Amino acid sequence: MGALITDFTLIRGGSLQRANGGYLVLPAEDVIRNPFTWESLKRCLRDSEVAIEEPIKQHVFTTKSLRPQPIPLDVKVILIGRNDVYQFLLAYDEYFSELFKVKADFDT
Repeated sequence: MGALITDFTLIRGGSLQRANGGYLVLPAEDVIRNPFTWESLKRCLRDSEVAIEEPIKQHVFTTKSLRPQPIPLDVKVILIGRNDVYQFLLAYDEYFSELFKVKADFDT
């Protein structure tokens, strides 16, 4: 059986790294649909840094991964979505109101 290898040239930044220093607009429903995404986003915003996380081990394939230093994060995240999603997050997530302090309603 072959071995899986990695090196620093294979590291690619995600949406947070590409938006660093600016804004990231995300659909709220898509973010909360995946609990791992929501928890990771909250952790990055609370810690003001983004770090590469250990990949989920799948089946019998395991590999050693690189552990680069966390990148300082200066990004404004804008969640867009329906009011009921906002109310849900406000009611059931204790950190939501700390991380997202402004709510704006727009008429269509």
